[in-house]
Amino acid sequence: MFAESFLYSCTILTLSSINTAFRFSRISALISLISSLLLVIRPFIPSTSSFINSIIKISGAVGSEIIGTIERIKSAIVTSKAKLEISIESVTEKQQSTNQSLTEQQPEQQRYQAPTRPRFR
Repeated sequence: MFAESFLYSCTILTLSSINTAFRFSRISALISLISSLLLVIRPFIPSTSSFINSIIKISGAVGSEIIGTIERIKSAIVTSKAKLEISIESVTEKQQSTNQSLTEQQPEQQRYQAPTRPRFR
């Protein structure tokens, strides 16, 4: 009975950690796996349960900090991408405007163009 429940707990925790790895980062998944395993081991080692509780709390805090940092980086990337797209649109509009004004000026410039070499008589 004990072996079956322990194996079941480890399987669930491993699947949870793999899911976390796909959603966040490898470091976060490793922290999640360690804290999950400590949760499983804790009842069987009564003398170190307070130490393990401290490790679980610390790893949970570190994991949430990592997740928060990843979310802030994602947000910054999305914001930068939006600003870049706006800049590209602005540059494209300016380029089209410049091309149009150059196209309109070309016939006038061709009419008043100076000779390329001096004339000798």
